[in-house]
Amino acid sequence: MRRGAVTAWLAVAAAVAAGLLSIGRILLANGSALSNLVWAEDGLFPLCVRAHNVASCTVDPYSGYLLLVPRLVAWPVSLTAMDSWPMATNVAAALLAALLAALVVGVLRASGSGAVVSLVVALIPTLVPIMSFEAINTTASVYMLLIFAAALAVCFPPHGRFPVWAYAVGALLLALTIPSSAILLLPLAVSALRGRIPRRGAVVTAVALGVGLVAQAIATVTTANPRPMNWSVDALRSWADTLPSGLLTFWPGQTELTATGSFSSTTVGWAQAGLVISALVLVLGIVLVALRGETANGVGLLLLTGLFLGAVPAAAGYANNRYFVIPALLWLAALLIGLDRIVPHREIVLGVLAVVLVVAWVPGLKTSEFRSTATPEWAPMLAAARAQCAANPDGTVAITFSPSWPFADAVFPGPTNNVVPCSVLR
Repeated sequence: MRRGAVTAWLAVAAAVAAGLLSIGRILLANGSALSNLVWAEDGLFPLCVRAHNVASCTVDPYSGYLLLVPRLVAWPVSLTAMDSWPMATNVAAALLAALLAALVVGVLRASGSGAVVSLVVALIPTLVPIMSFEAINTTASVYMLLIFAAALAVCFPPHGRFPVWAYAVGALLLALTIPSSAILLLPLAVSALRGRIPRRGAVVTAVALGVGLVAQAIATVTTANPRPMNWSVDALRSWADTLPSGLLTFWPGQTELTATGSFSSTTVGWAQAGLVISALVLVLGIVLVALRGETANGVGLLLLTGLFLGAVPAAAGYANNRYFVIPALLWLAALLIGLDRIVPHREIVLGVLAVVLVVAWVPGLKTSEFRSTATPEWAPMLAAARAQCAANPDGTVAITFSPSWPFADAVFPGPTNNVVPCSVLR
């Protein structure tokens, strides 16, 4: 079978598997999720569209920045009956996971990766235990999948003709979705300097990324509810302290979320271990980038990109479990892609390793109680809201999403608000 046909079949297989894994991990923990669970922003954003319009909600900053892709997905969800939002939001998130898994297969195959590693790496974001804490099957967290695919694309660019405009459009969408995408300028520049990405393609992609980042900067400066940015060494140290616990989620059984929403450990010595791991990744990444080989460069860039994508956002705030997801994904991808490029009989070796990983991760497939529990259950909450509106049709009503969200300290100065006119429920 020709390479193009193999790639197409792999992309289809990855899409189907990723979509089923993404939604299936929720259903393993909550078999009624498709009828009772609407997660946080996955419901808030469609509610905004129903209460206002697509345009004003799309450009409304959230937590101080734009979230373009989740906002765009909110539009078709908003067109469905509110009673079916548990189904609509979960299916939308699964479809995004499927689409991005297929994209990763295409990216890796174009860069010369083998069939097995392309499929396995494409499924990492829907397979690894760390996703089960909070990030699995949510449209609001799709930026993690986007940045994962984008990092692979710039660290392992395609052989042959470079798809300039595909990279530019992807960069623009990514930058308008998450400001930390600015870190991808580093691997983009290195790949261009090493001749792995044509200069014209790199410039166009960088400009597209820059346009999106300028829009993010404008949103950050002009928003009525700016994201608090408290850059500190202590915050960075806290991230390093927790890093070993985040990486231990790869080990079977290390999948419990603590009451604080993190998985940090109080075990003595973790702080020093985290600093050592960060330093080793930094040094190894720099050494590999300094080498001439394509594989060494790509693996080194993935290591550095993962490190910075975890440490930089954490240094501006606190070590939430989300800031360990992207480093874990990219570092594992770097290991698997590196093995694929250097070991003999790579398809057999990677196939065996993939089986071992899947078997090890089966205990962690079920999502955390925090992510999977419907609090409140959607139908009773919606019925109570409608009863309130029946008594006061011209009034407003507060819609609550899981996990009992918005929290008491949430501030919504723009159109994105969980308090909406009763007419929205009709």
